[in-house]
Amino acid sequence: MLHLLIAQKVPNLDEEWQTFRSHLRDAINKAAAVNVNKEKAQTFVDHLRKEFLDGYLQSETLHSAFRIDCSGEYEDCDNEEKEEFQEACLTKLIEVLEKQEAITNQKDYAEQLSPKVVTHMKKVNDKASLSRCDAFCPLCKSLCITPPVHHDTQDGPHDTIHQPGGVAGQCYMHTEELNHRTCHQSYEEENSFYLNGDLTVAYPYRDYANVFPGWKDPRINEELPLCEYILATYNNEIAERYNKKPSTQIPSSYSSRTLSDIKEQLEREIVV
Repeated sequence: MLHLLIAQKVPNLDEEWQTFRSHLRDAINKAAAVNVNKEKAQTFVDHLRKEFLDGYLQSETLHSAFRIDCSGEYEDCDNEEKEEFQEACLTKLIEVLEKQEAITNQKDYAEQLSPKVVTHMKKVNDKASLSRCDAFCPLCKSLCITPPVHHDTQDGPHDTIHQPGGVAGQCYMHTEELNHRTCHQSYEEENSFYLNGDLTVAYPYRDYANVFPGWKDPRINEELPLCEYILATYNNEIAERYNKKPSTQIPSSYSSRTLSDIKEQLEREIVV
């Protein structure tokens, strides 16, 4: 799912390629414009690397690629006139740049880029850039909310704010009605659940963490207004999707919510 989301965010390649080439030309021009009387080649390379790293491109890849020692082999450049040297640098690099072909297949490129982006996010090890844990509750399917640094459950068990089970097609086994309760509510009410359609074995919600190793018991008591709204609004559609019966017990608090109210609440929480 993360790879798919990243692929959808890849911008128009034609526009990005032209923008990239334009900024690359600017970096080359700025580096070539530096006036020095000696060590011209090394100065040019050093300024080019600086432009790549600190300028608009901010590319560590380009910065590293031009880690060149120009001593010895390029000392003859100091004998050239400034204008001659600058023109040679510009001409050669721009010529190489113009020969580079743009990527033509947007879809293939996006699919190839996605795993590289994920790998880079993990390598950076910055909590702000890491993806969230992709584990989900085995019953209601709510995604894990634990910090994004893992997730190996040796670092700590998964946990989540559980949504009404019916949103994910969970139903009451004896009636096949969509479940309007959350795992937390069922945990507090000391209800039971069944697995794989086997009605001969009932598992107490109080044993949740034992039945599902690597998960905490559903103790977080928080509402998910959007999920409640979805179940109340699309009760029949969800039931049809999962070949179950619509819930007849949806609380009035679920159906009293509006999208505008939910949006305002979420925006307040994001600001906080």
